[in-house]
Amino acid sequence: MPHNIRHHRRQSSSRFPKWGRTNNRGCLGGSGRVGKTSRTGKIGKGTLFLLTVVVLVAGGVAYATVEGKLPNWFSRTTVRTDLVTSPVKRGDLRISVIATGNLDSASNVTLSSNVQGQTKIISIVPEGTQAYEGMVLVKLDASVYQDNLDQQVIALKQAESLRDQAKDAVQIQQNLNDSEIATAQLELDLAALDLEKYELGDYPVLKTAAESKITLAKEKLAQSKDAYAFAKRQSKKGYVNQNDLEQKRVAVTTAELELQTAVLELVVLENFQYKRDIAEKKSQAEQTKSELVREQQKAEAALNQAKANYEACVLTAEVEKTKHDKLVEQIAECTIVAPQSGQVIYAVSDSRRSQERVIEEGATVDNRQAIIKLPDLSQMQVDTRIHESKIGLVQADMPAVIKVSRKSSRFHNGYVKSVASVPNSPSWRQPDLREYTAVIYIETDDSSAEGLKPGLTAEVEIISDVLHDVLKIPVQALVARNGKQFVFVNKVTGPEIRRVFAGATNDVETEVREIETPVADAKFPVGVTEGEEVILAPRTSLPELFTVLEDAEPEKAVKQSDVPGGKDRSGRSGARDGKASGKQSKGPGGKPSGKSPKKKPAGGAAGGAAAIFKTMDKNGDGVITKDEVAGGAMAAGFSKTDTNSDEKIDLAEFEVAMAAYAKKRGAGGGGGSQ
Repeated sequence: MPHNIRHHRRQSSSRFPKWGRTNNRGCLGGSGRVGKTSRTGKIGKGTLFLLTVVVLVAGGVAYATVEGKLPNWFSRTTVRTDLVTSPVKRGDLRISVIATGNLDSASNVTLSSNVQGQTKIISIVPEGTQAYEGMVLVKLDASVYQDNLDQQVIALKQAESLRDQAKDAVQIQQNLNDSEIATAQLELDLAALDLEKYELGDYPVLKTAAESKITLAKEKLAQSKDAYAFAKRQSKKGYVNQNDLEQKRVAVTTAELELQTAVLELVVLENFQYKRDIAEKKSQAEQTKSELVREQQKAEAALNQAKANYEACVLTAEVEKTKHDKLVEQIAECTIVAPQSGQVIYAVSDSRRSQERVIEEGATVDNRQAIIKLPDLSQMQVDTRIHESKIGLVQADMPAVIKVSRKSSRFHNGYVKSVASVPNSPSWRQPDLREYTAVIYIETDDSSAEGLKPGLTAEVEIISDVLHDVLKIPVQALVARNGKQFVFVNKVTGPEIRRVFAGATNDVETEVREIETPVADAKFPVGVTEGEEVILAPRTSLPELFTVLEDAEPEKAVKQSDVPGGKDRSGRSGARDGKASGKQSKGPGGKPSGKSPKKKPAGGAAGGAAAIFKTMDKNGDGVITKDEVAGGAMAAGFSKTDTNSDEKIDLAEFEVAMAAYAKKRGAGGGGGSQ
């Protein structure tokens, strides 16, 4: 309980006679007689007058009770001590946002196992060791990776050898291709030269020779004919004998045959031999040209094959090299060193699916499993979550006050380091809850940083503004009705309802603005003064007087469409159609209790429940949690009101409980507690 809230003990006063005391409702109590009757049954004039005075006084007291106060001439001389009250104070009001979170290092390093698969811890430094940068903290089992590395070295050497051989084969194939292509090119050039030689050399020579032979044959034939003619003339004269003449004739015939042969040889040369030889030479040239193309294609294919084999060997060598390097890296990962200075803290697995794994020598760790946290304890921060209704009050660089432990009286100064621009993902239990992460940096030195450990729970007060010299009261004393604020003041004349105008609030205290201008529509006294005692939670501690406020300020009807979360998860309507709101309350046995029911506007039951629900729903998320009613009268019956056992009360469940409470009050005369 806050120190500024006074819980007075019940005291008794013997200064007044029993007939002058009042009960809790501000009415006269006691059972003393107010007059006598004569033995004969007749009432005297004095007795009748005294009875009339008592009736008038009782009526005045009843009227004063309805109005919320008693006249000073018939009042208490001591305040009620059975109520929880708090004084109205004047002073500075710090507008702040209260949040809780966990301590963490602003420079936090988590060292995890980067070894593939599972491995065992060979050695680890003790928890709490002050590590320095480069210090060996953990050694993991690397024997399996060392054996694999030895085999991988051999595979890598073989792959590199095949790669080098394939590279040489490519060069050899390139040289062979160049040689074969050069030979085919030479044959093509020679065939072209032979064709040109035949067309421009051999054939003209042969043709000239044939033509010369014909010419010689013609000359020889002419000579033979001349000699034969001369011999014939000489034979007639008797100078040439017959044998010589015959020889000359045979010579003419021989010359004629030789001429015919020479002519036929020229015809054969021009019409047959030349065509054959030129076709053969051209065909040979074309064949050598095609051979060159074939050699080029064959060389290209062979070279491509050699290059592909080389590339395959290169890739194989690279794969083996990657395996080799990975094994070397895995062996190196088996030794974990500190990247910065800090205190060694063993990481604890928070997996919900498996049992908690202990970090120790011989323990098995998985890949990416956290082993050690190395926080820099000189730089600490608090990770908090701010509700969406308060996030508008929080900005970066705002000052903050941090209290690490509830039992500790030490506070730390800090500031808002960062505020998330988007809300966190809602949980399945509260899908409508929107919270933003805010990081609060703690300003510490070597002395103040002592005792700050990661994971500790911290309470943070983010200071948004400071109001000076204002009246302030606890938020538990404020009651809202129809957009108006009221408080219940504990006076010597009895509890009194006051109309107030609330200002800024920090969820603990609320500013009460001082209004100098008279309020036209005020049904109760306006304002409070410093030192007056306001009653906390008047709804539960003063149910009868609270009914006076409800009658004076009835809640306006709330439409079903205007009620947040008008239907719960089961599809039930959030309102109860105002059942029992217009019926006369009955006492035991179903008879009228003798009290006239208070008339309320249509929908007043549902509307009043919705308004009360909205007041108790402090964070405005549409449900009431145990934290929001902690310390109040509703905390004891929370589980009974939570009919679906989801650890929160929605509007439908609240209205059912309120209806049951109203029915109980009607049946029991209104003396029950909420």
